[in-house]
Amino acid sequence: MEIPQTIKVLPPRARKKKAFCIGINYKSQDRELHGCVNDAWNIAKFLKSFWNYAKEDIMVLTDEPYNLKYMPTRRNILSALRWLVKDAQPGDCLFFHYSGHGGRIVDLDGRRVDEMLIGKQAIHPIDWERAGEIVSEDLYDVMVKPLPTGCCLNVSL
Repeated sequence: MEIPQTIKVLPPRARKKKAFCIGINYKSQDRELHGCVNDAWNIAKFLKSFWNYAKEDIMVLTDEPYNLKYMPTRRNILSALRWLVKDAQPGDCLFFHYSGHGGRIVDLDGRRVDEMLIGKQAIHPIDWERAGEIVSEDLYDVMVKPLPTGCCLNVSL
C-alpha cells in the first residue's frame, strides 16, 4: 500500500511596503535650503494616503526639529538604508526619497580626495563636511545589492 505524501502549503506572504525619506535644509549652514524637510514629510504622507504604506514602515530623517536620533547624519542615513532593505523578499515594494544637496565630488582645495572618488555623484548628509558624502556606489552597495530578484525599489532624488 502506498502512503500519499502530504505537502504543507503556506499561505502567500503579504507584500511588505517600507519607505525611507530624507529632508535636509542645512539650517544655519552655508548653502541653506528651504522646503526639503517639507518634501520628506509630504512624501511620507503621500505614501500613507495613496499607496497604503503603514506609518510604522516609514522612516523619516530631517534636520528640523533638532533630534539627534533622527538627524540625517551619514551614519544615520546608512543605518536607515540597511533598515529599509533588511528582510526584503520578492514582491516587496520599497521607496527611498532624498531632498537635499548632492553633486559630484571634486578636489578643489587639494584635500587629497581619493582619485577613485573624483567625479562620482553623491548626496550630502547634514555632517558631510566632517563625515563625508555618500557616493552612488555606497548607495548601490547598501540599498540595491542586497535586494532579492522580484523586490521593487523606487528612488526619488
